[in-house]
Amino acid sequence: MNKLFINYLKNVGIILSIVILSLLLNACSIKTNVVASSDGVYQYKTIHNPEGIGKFYLGREIAKVMGHEGAAWLERPSRSYRESPQNAIDRLDLKSTDVVADIGAGTGYLTFRISPLIPQGKFIN
Repeated sequence: MNKLFINYLKNVGIILSIVILSLLLNACSIKTNVVASSDGVYQYKTIHNPEGIGKFYLGREIAKVMGHEGAAWLERPSRSYRESPQNAIDRLDLKSTDVVADIGAGTGYLTFRISPLIPQGKFIN
């Protein structure tokens, strides 16, 4: 065989070895999303979404507190389709004299939809 071709094969072998070793080392260093602790109600994870606080309730991460900058997201047109808020309101089976508290009302998205349903009731937000 040609000496140049043999050198080429050696170089390819070295490069492939380096690539494979790098992939193996990278796979070994990937952290798993381990539950750091649990208090029976909440789980706390060390690796989590940067938009969350690392605290989970019923499998869902609690988001960071939203400021006024997030108002447009709360009022987005796709919310009625994606979250079905009217379905949730209907399931409340509200009576006209009920008292409703909307805790963390944000922009009042649900407040404005529920308050007409309780004209003799009381709405606290």
